[in-house]
Parts: sequence; structure tokens; C-alpha cells
Amino acid sequence: LGIQDHASAQISQTEIGFSATDGIYNTSDQPVTISGSAIHDTKGFAIHLDPTSQPATTLSSNTLANNGLTVAAGPTPLTAITTTETLGLAGSPYLISGDVRVPTGATLTIQPGVRIYFSGARAGLQVDGGALTAVGTVAAPIIFTSINDPQYGAVGAGKRPAPQAGDWAGLGVTGAGGTLNLDYTQLYYGGASSQTGNAEIFIADGGKPSVSIRDTVIAGAKGYGLNAGAAPPGTIIQRDIFVANAIPLLIGGGISIDNSNQFSAHGVPPNLHTAVFVTPSATIATAGATVDWTLVGVPFILQAKDLVDAQGTLRLGPGVILKGFDPQSRLSVLDANLIVAGTPGQEVVMTSYHDDAHGGDTNADGSATAPQPGDWRGLILKGTTKAAIDRLRILYGGATNHPALGIQDHASAQISKAEIGFSATDGIYNTSDQPVAISGSAIHDNADFGIDLGPNAAGMTTISANAETQNAKGGLGNNHAPPAPPVAGASPTPPPPTPAMGDMLRTGKKAPIVVPAVITPTATIAMSAMATTVAPTATPTVPAATVVVVPVGPPTGTATPIPTDSPTMTPTDSPTPVPTDSPTVPAATVVVIPIDSATTTPVPSGAAGPGAAETPTGTGSGRL
Repeated sequence: LGIQDHASAQISQTEIGFSATDGIYNTSDQPVTISGSAIHDTKGFAIHLDPTSQPATTLSSNTLANNGLTVAAGPTPLTAITTTETLGLAGSPYLISGDVRVPTGATLTIQPGVRIYFSGARAGLQVDGGALTAVGTVAAPIIFTSINDPQYGAVGAGKRPAPQAGDWAGLGVTGAGGTLNLDYTQLYYGGASSQTGNAEIFIADGGKPSVSIRDTVIAGAKGYGLNAGAAPPGTIIQRDIFVANAIPLLIGGGISIDNSNQFSAHGVPPNLHTAVFVTPSATIATAGATVDWTLVGVPFILQAKDLVDAQGTLRLGPGVILKGFDPQSRLSVLDANLIVAGTPGQEVVMTSYHDDAHGGDTNADGSATAPQPGDWRGLILKGTTKAAIDRLRILYGGATNHPALGIQDHASAQISKAEIGFSATDGIYNTSDQPVAISGSAIHDNADFGIDLGPNAAGMTTISANAETQNAKGGLGNNHAPPAPPVAGASPTPPPPTPAMGDMLRTGKKAPIVVPAVITPTATIAMSAMATTVAPTATPTVPAATVVVVPVGPPTGTATPIPTDSPTMTPTDSPTPVPTDSPTVPAATVVVIPIDSATTTPVPSGAAGPGAAETPTGTGSGRL
């Protein structure tokens, strides 16, 4: 007995037996009632329900006997969580077809090996003040995936379309907060909701939730794999695998990212934009907290004025890369501490979003754009900041008449073995009245001075053994003060910048971000090609450095809160857009192993919002 399309039926006191396949197979989306019937001696299932039919099917007082397949007729529906509940293997797989929430006072625990299917763009699982704990094991991970995903045994998969990025909404935490604990879980094909940045996992603003995501595969998202742009400080993201997403990860302030996370896997499609995007105007570290960024090879993308303030400390480990998204992007350190711990061959790099030589083709445009002086603003040390900088390269900065490295107010710094090149203005502009030492550094190919000293800085600045070459106005600019110590040492001339094809950002046009419109699927994401266990890799140790040049008084600045444009992730709320600096990602199909080529369509990205200008509080030329 087959029931399909939009057929409805009332079946009672019926016998169905000796079928070569199923007794009843229902795929209809209309009401079907089966009661008081005997279904026996079939080769297949007695009653086989496609997920489309299950919500509208009523079964009562039937007798099922001697049928070839005896598993449940379909996934166990999961429609609401109202109290403490555990999902075990006995009811697996489970099917979510709507917006299921874990409210305040409720706890949902998911046991190892459980599979949860999601059917439809509104299907999702959200912590709404309660707690969700999904802790699998290496041998029995917990799976969250599309009902169309045949790899994990979706019912009727042979009759369903191929899985697509954005098949279901996502898993996350609403503004009500709560607890989300994921370990040894795997998520595929989520990201249908534009309110969350088309994220597979999302953390909403407000509520100050407790969030830990470890040993988790996050794959096939239509937009962000993990949108933690509004996640609270202390959120844990460790030993995770991000693959086949449009953008793997967005973070806000107070979140350390180490080298245990993996952004590629053999035989699995890559992310479109392989990078960790930082929320525009995020307060990276504040209130005495320390944030460590030690991820190597995958760049952090700065958007607008990302800030370290109020005695917070940001430590950048060897090989870390930061890229400025546009001319408003910069790292501003106010009344705080910055420790840059590069090593030979593992220098810390701050450069342009268009610079493919460091961190790869982050903007996914091939060779369509090349880095140019003034692509982004640079590094600014302000207030009573203290900085210890060793082996830092700052390239292609100097946007909006700012230096690549600005030191002002009462900031102090020790800068050694740095490279500062291709700035649209000065390499270094120092107006601080506190000690600054610059030694063993290469400062080259900048449009103004290599090092420019304001009136307060000359007597407090020590310059030694630097190589200052091919700067348009000379190595040392000192028009505002008595002569500074002479520059000593020299080294071979650094190479000139790569010829560019034109820089749209500098002419006020946003360079288009190329994203896939449709990638024709040839199969599904093959987890057999991926290690389900994320082997921890050694995390570079950031040496503890005390950056005390002179005693510090109380902070003179105030903390900048995480912006309210972080998305509020509840389907019933008014949509809040993804930060305008982040690419808007269209529908994309996740492909298989391996990809040789993909058809892409340029989609313009929204213009970045203008950031507040950096304004010096001391005297000087006022160019900062």
C-alpha cells in the first residue's frame, strides 16, 4: 500500500501481508490514520514512514508480526523540550522539523552515537535559557545533519534530493543565554537562517551563556560554520575541524584561538574564505584579561577598529597572521598591553586582506586583486599602552593618512627585528612622551618617512641598527623636534611590492568577494576521508613578557562594548544583519572529494561602516 504526494487516508481493521517489500509506505504530506490493522509477513517494513509524512500520520492499535525489517517505522519526532530529557540510542535517529528550544530550567542531554536529522529551513535546535549537553566519543560521535544526507542513513534518502548547504537552520544559543556543551559532535549542511549569518552554530548577543565547543566537525554551512561574534569572553573553541563552509569562524572579544583547530582535511572541500573573522569593532581583550591568538597559517581578519583596552593583554604567537579587511580596519591598543612574539621564520604578520602571499587567497578571488599601500590602516598604540614587539611585519598599511605603526599619547614600546613596508604614509609615526626603542628593524618602501618623530618623542626615542630604505621622504623625519639619535646599520634593499591590478578599496569601491553560486554536487561530504578525532597539535608557547617601561597609572580609557549589530538568533525576532564587513554568502552546494574547479559568481559585499578616526591627545603634527 503506497500513499504519496498529497493523498490522505483513513485505514482501519485492514490486513496487509506477504508483501515482497514494505506493507505500507507513506510519503504524503496530508493526514493519514492507520488503526486496528494487522501488517504481517512482509519482506520490508510493516509501516514505512518518510519524514515528510510522519508529522501527519497517526498510528494506533495495530498488530505488526513477522516482518523482514523491524526497526522503527521512521525517525523519532522531537517537537519540544519542556523538562530534563535524554536522547538515547533506543530512539535514534530523531527528527526535528521545526524550531525546538531548550527553555530555562530544562536540560537536554544527547548520548554518544545518536543521530538527529533536520527537515526544512526552519528546523533547528536552540538553547533558550536552558542547557544542552551533547558529548560523544571518538567511536560514537553525535551527528546533526540534513534529512537529505544519505551518508548517515536518512529515511527515504534514495528518494530525496541531494543535501545542500543551508538545508536546515542551525544549532545555537538565543539571547536568553544558557549552557551549550559540544564534544565529539559533527554538524553538516546547516545555515538556512540569514538572522544568524547563515551559521551552522550560532551564539546570540545577551544572556552571557557558557559555551564550550571541542572535538567537533563543523562542515557544509551556507554562511559561517560557527558564528561566535557575540559569544561571551571565555568561550572555548578547541580541537575543532572547520571544512566546506563559506566562512569557517567569526569571533568576538575575549576568545583565545589556538593551533589545535583545523581548517582543512584531506579529500574534503575547503572553506571558501579560510580565515577567522573578528567582529567589527570587537573589544578583543579588556578589564585585565589576557587573550592568546596562536593559530598558525590561517589569518585573523580585522574589521573596523578592533580594540584592546583597559589593561587587557593580547598575545600573538609565532607565525600568527592578521589581515586588515579594508581602509577602516586597524588594531588599536588603548591603555593595554600588546605582546608580539615572532621567531625566525615564524614572524607575526599584519597585512592586507588582498595579500595572498601570507595566509593564502583569503578573499577567494584568485589573482584578481593584489595588495597595495593603504589597503588597511595599521597598528596604533595609544594612552598608557605598553608593547613588547619582536619580529613583527606590518605591510600595506597607512590608509586614511594614518601611519602603518602609530605610537602616541603616553604609550611605550620596545620594537626589535621588525619589518614595516609599503605604507601609504609613514612607516612609524611616534608622538609619545614615553620611552620607545626601535632596533634591528627594516623600514622600507613607505610613501612618507620611514620613522617620523613628533615634538614629544625625539628625546624619548632610541633608534639603533635599523635599515631604512626607499622611503619617499627619507629614513628619519624629525621636522618637529631637535635631532634624534642617528640611525645605525644597513641591510640589503628589500624587494619592491608586487605590481598590482588596481586597488578598488582605495578608490572607494569595495572589491567583490567571489562566492560559489552553485557547485554541482558529485557526492556528499565524505567523512571517511576525515579524521573524526582531532589530533591536538602543539600550540606555540607565547613567552610571558613584562612590558613595563615606566610605572603605569590608572587607565584613562573606557572599555568599548561588543557592538549591538551582533545577530540576535531567534527566528521570531526581528532580523539583525550580519556585520556589514562580512561577506553575505548565497546558497551553495557542498561538494565532495576532491574539487578541481568550481563555477563562481561575484557578489558585492556591503561597504564597511566608517570607524572613528584615531585622534592624538598630546601635541604633535596631528596627522594621527
